[in-house]
Amino acid sequence: MNHFFRFLDEIEKYSGLKFPETHHPYLIDAIKEFCDSDDPDYLDFRTLISKEDQKRQKFFNRITINETYFFREEKQFKVLKTLLSNFRSKHLNLWSVTCSTGEEAISLALIGKDAVEKGLISDFHVYAYDINEESLEHLKEGRFESNSFRSDGSGFHYLLNPYLNSIDSKICTIDIDLLKKISTHRLNLFEESLDVIPTEGIHFAFFRNTLVYMQEKRKQELIKKIIPLIHRGGFLFLSSTEIPFIHNDDLEIQEIQNVYFFQRRELGNIHSDRYSTQETKGSISEIEREADLRTKTSEQRISPSKFEVQTKEGKETIETGILDLLLRIQRDLSSNQFGEAEAGIRDVRNLSWNHEILEFFQGLLFFHQKRFSMTIQFFQKSLELNSGFWPARFYLALSLKETSPQKAIPELKIVLQNLENNGSNLSFPPGLLDEMDVKYYRILASNWIARLSLLTGEDMNA
Repeated sequence: MNHFFRFLDEIEKYSGLKFPETHHPYLIDAIKEFCDSDDPDYLDFRTLISKEDQKRQKFFNRITINETYFFREEKQFKVLKTLLSNFRSKHLNLWSVTCSTGEEAISLALIGKDAVEKGLISDFHVYAYDINEESLEHLKEGRFESNSFRSDGSGFHYLLNPYLNSIDSKICTIDIDLLKKISTHRLNLFEESLDVIPTEGIHFAFFRNTLVYMQEKRKQELIKKIIPLIHRGGFLFLSSTEIPFIHNDDLEIQEIQNVYFFQRRELGNIHSDRYSTQETKGSISEIEREADLRTKTSEQRISPSKFEVQTKEGKETIETGILDLLLRIQRDLSSNQFGEAEAGIRDVRNLSWNHEILEFFQGLLFFHQKRFSMTIQFFQKSLELNSGFWPARFYLALSLKETSPQKAIPELKIVLQNLENNGSNLSFPPGLLDEMDVKYYRILASNWIARLSLLTGEDMNA
């Protein structure tokens, strides 16, 4: 397919989705099918994408990923129950932002129903949206196969059992009275207004395992669009792998039982002068300053032909060409395009350029692939070039914990020292590693030290 990567750009432009390489064969088959050709013409495909018709909707029904199950990431639902024990409103609104075939929405409805029965609230409603019409129909029918039930989530299956009507050993249907508490709507989050959300707003939004398929800029755009729909003091749950990549001054990261999530700030906690041209006031913390800087630099386009960074030997100049390659590697890693990331790393090495960021990216590639022996090697190389490069040390510790938890603890303690001393002052080129939220990694490192100390019997204060 001569135009495949141009096709991918059109899909992303319309839906915001950047599909991993493992999904590419599936996409190719779908494009061939819907354009009625073994080598589709790019203009024909643009016509398919741009038209508001049933064929386009069927195409997106075909290509969107619908891997889900009841009470996925069970620990987040435990936190939801904990938060509801102190809930102050009588009516509860929950939102499954991209609900897929509906298991998440039904899981939220069951938590709401349980809260009603315990007298915590008087009523609730779940709003379930998705771009895929077929998935929404699946939810409305309430018919689920055995694959929707996994060991992860089984701790909440007791809530589900009273509402299951078994047809046979493989298919169950959900009681219609529970489904009535769920409103569905076909929605393209990027292209369409979100005014279908009730004016009273959402108390808990679950938006999980969708941002991972988007580029950094699109992630931030979408989060910015969703936040106003959440009550002040309301909560946003992302998947655990997506949280470190989201930064917004209106969101504050929270943690309960080693589960991380966001809370929308109350009005009194918002710094309305954050982006004013006046001098920053002393009450704004260093963490907030770095969030401000990160937001601004991520929106800048790299204009200089060279950029200086601090290295072990002193200042080093990076040419824009290398900078562009590094940004592409970072983008490919964040969207699971591992083959392209590997090719990009190879291209930079062919230019005889050596830097801790490059070795870090190589280690991160292996980390995503769970090749921990190789991961350790390259993170150590990164630290040989710059011992204060805490991102490499943090992921080195996470790699070590898989086989040598005792060795991971001292590395994490050094990470904490780095973050306390100069974590926000590392000299990165514009746009690179902007997602490395210092506050988040400080909390994460502290919690891993506590958990590994308990596991190994080490004194965490030693």
